[in-house]
Amino acid sequence: MKKSMVLIELVFALAIFSIIALYSMNIVLNITNKNHTLSNDLENILKLEATRLFIQKHPLSSINLINGNLIYNGENLLLNNVSKYNISKNGDQTSIYICLEEDSLCQNWIIK
Repeated sequence: MKKSMVLIELVFALAIFSIIALYSMNIVLNITNKNHTLSNDLENILKLEATRLFIQKHPLSSINLINGNLIYNGENLLLNNVSKYNISKNGDQTSIYICLEEDSLCQNWIIK
C-alpha cells in the first residue's frame, strides 16, 4: 500500500513538473521571439537614422532608388530593402518619405 501511494505521488509530481516545464518553455520562447523582433526593429531604425544623416550631408541628386536599394553615385549601396522612396521639394525644404521591408517601418524626413 505504501509503495502504491509513493508511486501515485511520483506520477502527480512528474505531471505537475511537466506542466510547469511546458509553460516555462512557452514563456522563454515568447520572450526570445519578442527580443528578436525588437532587435530587428531597432536595427532598422538605426539604419534609417544613419541614412538620414548621410542624406543631409550629400546632394540628393546623387541618390537613386534602384531595385529596392538606395544607391549613392550610381554604385555605392546606401540602404537596402527600401519599399517606398518619395522626394518632394517645397522651396528650401525637402521632404523625403521612406519605407523599409514592405512598409514595416516608415519615416518622413524634412531636410532644409
